[in-house]
Amino acid sequence: MKAIVTDSSNFKDFRERYAYYVDKTKEVVEFFDLNNKIILMPRPRRFGKTLFLSTIYYLFSNKEKDPTLFEETSIYNTDFFKEHFGKYPVISLTFKDVKEDNFQDMLEATKSEINSSVQKLMEDIDLDTITDSEEKRIIKNILSNKAKKTDYEKSLKALTTVLTSHYKTPCIVLIDEYDSPIITSYLKGYYEEAIGFFRNMLSAVFKQNELNIKKALITGILRVSGESMFSGLNNIETITILENELSTSCGFTKEETIDLLDYYGIEGEMKEKALRWYN
Repeated sequence: MKAIVTDSSNFKDFRERYAYYVDKTKEVVEFFDLNNKIILMPRPRRFGKTLFLSTIYYLFSNKEKDPTLFEETSIYNTDFFKEHFGKYPVISLTFKDVKEDNFQDMLEATKSEINSSVQKLMEDIDLDTITDSEEKRIIKNILSNKAKKTDYEKSLKALTTVLTSHYKTPCIVLIDEYDSPIITSYLKGYYEEAIGFFRNMLSAVFKQNELNIKKALITGILRVSGESMFSGLNNIETITILENELSTSCGFTKEETIDLLDYYGIEGEMKEKALRWYN
């Protein structure tokens, strides 16, 4: 019998531990097929956002390529899987733990997250093979710990440019808990500095950078107002929990809940009680 895992939001970890996984791979296809390239998807806490992003990462990342993780999922034997599995450079960042008391510490924590991603994605790439550019200079500065604040504001755009140039295919960008540092900055009194930094970073990567991005998904719990966070960006589609699109990408549907309860043999009054909890 499959284990019930509550201490992980990592798709690979779920599969390797033979955990019960509510299959959301068909929703990954739905996300990929949306007309808009860049999607902002606010959802409540503890609703499966991180696991959904992780599923996207392991499906598309050209750094992973373990097809056995997707055995027994609805996507495994499809033409979509054959065409897109392991094909793209995937930039995956999470800001869930960026909850610092002041702006400088927040900046350092954000830089650390970006550094880890850059180092991992660039470990097999010889920068000398990339045509000289401002983006190449920024990546070099990050790798050599010489990057300034302005370099980090342009870091994601630089990374998409260099990766696309190397792999000859555009990137998928995943940003989890984008609003965590913003919420903290508001509570701690450095909101203007934080919103300015993240506005510059996200505008750089998502504005007029279409050739270097295949798809992008941004998650959080809030829809931060457009005039502050995404100022100047008109190419982001916000899909809230009230929309039909991606409505089953997080959380459990009634049918999924019934399947789970049936698998573990939960019946009668306990089953009805669980269904009431999930409405």
